[in-house]
Amino acid sequence: MSCYKALSALLTLTALSMPGLAAVDEPPPELNQAQTLVFMGDHLQQIAEGKTVVYDFTRRMTGQPEQHDEIRMTVTKVRDDALRNLSFEFLSGPDRIAFPPAEGYRGNPIPVQFLERDIRDMAQATGNSPAYFRNRIRKAFRDPQIEKTRLAIDGVELDTVEITVVPFKADKNVAQFEGYADKQYRFAYSDQIPGGLVSIQTRMAGASGAILEEALSYSRIADAL
Repeated sequence: MSCYKALSALLTLTALSMPGLAAVDEPPPELNQAQTLVFMGDHLQQIAEGKTVVYDFTRRMTGQPEQHDEIRMTVTKVRDDALRNLSFEFLSGPDRIAFPPAEGYRGNPIPVQFLERDIRDMAQATGNSPAYFRNRIRKAFRDPQIEKTRLAIDGVELDTVEITVVPFKADKNVAQFEGYADKQYRFAYSDQIPGGLVSIQTRMAGASGAILEEALSYSRIADAL
């Protein structure tokens, strides 16, 4: 399953069910603010052809060395209708995931890719199916916490919308998965950032006291490699 078909499974949005990430002109009216912003936002207009949005990725696990990497999204073509074709370099070395290009798209697919990687890792760690975790995250976006904040990026204060979901807290099966009950996802967006996405953060604590945190944060705009 491609990450774009997986998004269809995540949100049950048929507009995104085709391989290669089909263009979406406007979101279905039933989506709430969080679903629209994270999955259907019009985020790419500030990014010119041949430019790459670079995100820093950090992973912290109690008792293990901190890991650092990068995620890159490149606009390979600006189409006549202002849609973008995109290519990706998602992490590196053994952690690299070869996500396929996205053609004719207005939104930023990086959150979808981040979630798909996380869903894969949770499924592998627990032996449960990816569909279970997708379904819990999908349901969590029906009732998110949303707040307006201000964040400093490179010393500049930005108006930001933060969305927090805790997908497994109310799940009757969560006792099977150590540390998942309080796992939270926080997404920050600002229209002052190219690509819209400021950061994604996840955090969970196991019963043994080990803390796992992963974070993606906007770094810079660069010329394509």
